[in-house]
Amino acid sequence: MLKQSDVISAVSEFLKSHGYTISEGLPLTAKRGNVILVKDSLPPEIYIEAQGETSSQKNSKKFGKPFSNSQIRIRVARVFLYSAEILSKRGSNQEVGVGIALPDKTYHTCVDQIRPTLKKLGIYVFWVDKSKKVKVDLQWKL
Repeated sequence: MLKQSDVISAVSEFLKSHGYTISEGLPLTAKRGNVILVKDSLPPEIYIEAQGETSSQKNSKKFGKPFSNSQIRIRVARVFLYSAEILSKRGSNQEVGVGIALPDKTYHTCVDQIRPTLKKLGIYVFWVDKSKKVKVDLQWKL
């Protein structure tokens, strides 16, 4: 099961392999999975919100167990809200990219329901599989 920290690490490594460098990130125990990466070409700042498929808190009832469908919906709503907040605060700045990073397969059904809106807003989706390989929905100019 991928924890939030696994998703963050995989996407960070993926973007580093495309010339991005991490300029800021919240501690892995933080409630939000915000990772900020910077590159010299557009977009120079990318804000990514991440979620895992299980809790990373050892004292949680969900530690090592998959999230339920309703918990997945809540997590998708959170990353969507955080991404929309970033776009609202920095919306006039065309040099900012926003993405969400999620475990592959687990979140597809829920994300598919908002895919047209994600595309319209330019919010990219990074899918991380169990081997920590990353695929990107929508074409990034990496």
